[in-house]
Amino acid sequence: MQQTLLNFLERYQLNNKNTLLIIGYSGGLDSSVMLHTLAQLQGSLHAQLLAVYIDHGLQAESKAWASHCEAKCSAYNMPFQTIRINAQAAQGQSPEQAARAGRYHAFETLFAQQDIASVLLTAHHQDDQAETLLLQLMRGAGPAGLSAMPAIKALGQGRQGRPLLSKSRAELEEYAQQYQLSYIQDPSNLEDNYDRNYLRNRVMPLLQQRWPSANTTVARSAALLAEQQILLNAELQAALQKNTQEGVFAPAEKLAASKLSALLRLWLQEQGAAIPSQGVLAQIQKLLDARQDAKGEVTWGEFDDSVIIRSYGGRLYCCDTQLEKQRASLTPEKYSVWNTTSSLVIKELELELNEDLLQQQNIRLPEATVHVDIKFNQPNSTRVYQVGHQHSKSLKNAFQEAKVPHWLRAYCPLLYVDDKLRGIIIISCS
Repeated sequence: MQQTLLNFLERYQLNNKNTLLIIGYSGGLDSSVMLHTLAQLQGSLHAQLLAVYIDHGLQAESKAWASHCEAKCSAYNMPFQTIRINAQAAQGQSPEQAARAGRYHAFETLFAQQDIASVLLTAHHQDDQAETLLLQLMRGAGPAGLSAMPAIKALGQGRQGRPLLSKSRAELEEYAQQYQLSYIQDPSNLEDNYDRNYLRNRVMPLLQQRWPSANTTVARSAALLAEQQILLNAELQAALQKNTQEGVFAPAEKLAASKLSALLRLWLQEQGAAIPSQGVLAQIQKLLDARQDAKGEVTWGEFDDSVIIRSYGGRLYCCDTQLEKQRASLTPEKYSVWNTTSSLVIKELELELNEDLLQQQNIRLPEATVHVDIKFNQPNSTRVYQVGHQHSKSLKNAFQEAKVPHWLRAYCPLLYVDDKLRGIIIISCS
């Protein structure tokens, strides 16, 4: 077990003084084995260690479990921290989803508080890998989903590593018995109403009766799919670069339906969006087939994790839902005047008006200008009088020429001098 962990740390260059290894420690069998192994290695490790127990507040015994974890870490002379979260499921969210989302959000917040590179180590093993593939199969996942869990991946401002994926649950149990480890038995693991528990407690034992090495072979299939997905992603990445511009999906050519689906998934992944179902993906493809001036959108997900895809001019935009809520709270009267000799921050737009921004957007104001009136959401027929241009144009034409999507236009600051519209600050979708 020790060699497995050391090999993992060396392979991904994590055993150095500039890395903080955060151990996801629940007190259960898997994480207890990983914690004990790392404790035995402390003398030979260069990386910093921190064990973290996430108290979801869902079990009456959770505080007692936190005390158990703290006592173990104290005995190992291991730094320890408890983070309490509210993992109550919102409407339309399963308890598993709520707990997982809350847990990973807590770790991402912890990453952001560190001043060195941070890596979360979780004790997922071979059996977990097999269960994940089967769960994804039941959800109709494609190759990426069936690749199951990677050994290491990005997570917030850090990374998540799974050093025990090559080990079976039986091997972890043998290790715990050898070192007489005491660990927590979570009674919820026996409740078959959870999908993963149902697979673990009912389905996998039946499969192993017929195929004793089922966990190993299913996990091997996941690894092979992951290899193929890496090769496929390399080709798709090259194609995606040809069909995107500054994060906007802008097809440069007519794409076959299968390739379009694959590129859309990769694009959404790069935007940090949850990958939609096949049905939702088909709706997104229809947005590209609509008229150039059509105002279509597709939404999926729940609450803070919701995603909005909008189309404009034959392009697709992945809109930041949190930023949109922030923009909707804009009170234009707060920013009605700008003294151009200093900067003006419009916090709802995360925008700072200053000379550099004007230069970036090729906006010239009359040389004598000191005060500029700022307005928002003016009529399309409003005329724009740009310094250095002989003729004026309508606000609608100006937006169209700048390819500003219709949903952003109301939030673009309009700069007036002597009651004439002299410039438009173009804001981005995200």
